[in-house]
Amino acid sequence: MSEGHGRYHFGENRQFCYDARGSLQETITWLQKAKMRGLITDERYEELPDELTEIRKMPNGYVRSIGKNRSS
Repeated sequence: MSEGHGRYHFGENRQFCYDARGSLQETITWLQKAKMRGLITDERYEELPDELTEIRKMPNGYVRSIGKNRSS
């Protein structure tokens, strides 16, 4: 998200936010795999997706705060 902000163009900034959101979703998938392979405890597995769900809201809120149709 920082890289997108540093480009000073709304479209690229927004795209980096969407990329960040996709990476968070990918992390959830890797957590599922880690649990199936016994690499993390059940307790930790239950905690992390909730935290990631909260974090996933942040890029969405940021995109809304900067507007949908800005040209720069």
